Amino acid sequence: MRRLKPYLYLAPAVIWILLIFIYPVGKVIFSSFQIKQSTSELAFSLKNFNFLFKDEIFWYALKNNFIFLLTIPVLLFISILLSIILFERVKGWKISQSVLLIPFVLAIPIAGVVFNYLLQYHGAINEILRSVKLNALAKDWLVEENLAIPSIMAVMIWREFGFGTVLFLARLSNLDEEILEAAMIDGAGWWQRLFRIIIPQMKTIVEFYIIILALTIFGWLFDYIYVMTGRGGLGFKFTTMDFYIYAYMFIFKHFGVAYAASSVLLLISVILIIFRWRITKNMKD
Repeated sequence: MRRLKPYLYLAPAVIWILLIFIYPVGKVIFSSFQIKQSTSELAFSLKNFNFLFKDEIFWYALKNNFIFLLTIPVLLFISILLSIILFERVKGWKISQSVLLIPFVLAIPIAGVVFNYLLQYHGAINEILRSVKLNALAKDWLVEENLAIPSIMAVMIWREFGFGTVLFLARLSNLDEEILEAAMIDGAGWWQRLFRIIIPQMKTIVEFYIIILALTIFGWLFDYIYVMTGRGGLGFKFTTMDFYIYAYMFIFKHFGVAYAASSVLLLISVILIIFRWRITKNMKD
């Protein structure tokens, strides 16, 4: 009985995980290989995946997700540079962390609605441009095909950079100050300290942040797309993987394709989670 006690304590958590995570994931994967042969019969088939990989909208969605990955180097540059400037040159930088996190704690739909208003053709940004005689620069930022995704990327960068900055500030606060002081005494300049001491010691946290951003881009762009472009823009050209799944599930009612797309997204997420797990393990070591 004593040997069974630990397992009894674990049983509720295991049952909860099975019901909330394992069963739904298994159901999605299983359903992605099913098609209806008649009103009552189901058969295993690759037709959902065949349709998926021939669907132009799917490739638009996947391509857009990879385009959004371009925000990662921009966010890294801004977050690292700002965190180092705050850490080395701004007194009371710990107070500024609260200010930096304001955009991040703001719900994405709220940020999307605000910037949707600002970026409209007759929105505040274009009105400012017109007021300074820059009418040619006034654009319909969220409608024009070559501007919509860069505009959403800019909003995402605005919202996410604070989290990265605070993350790097936390790492900087744990650096060995004696090493930095010794480098300064030896005549190392700011750039030398940055590239030879600070950034190498931040390598693991940088890798961790990159994986977190990649997971965000593949799993959490729906709110940005839905709020800022409506139904993924004209012809769904601004859609992403999570929005594609939503569209085929709730708009087109093509459930098999939605399940197949979910399975593809799940595979990508699992790969990223494995990388994240390995990085987290290295951080602990």
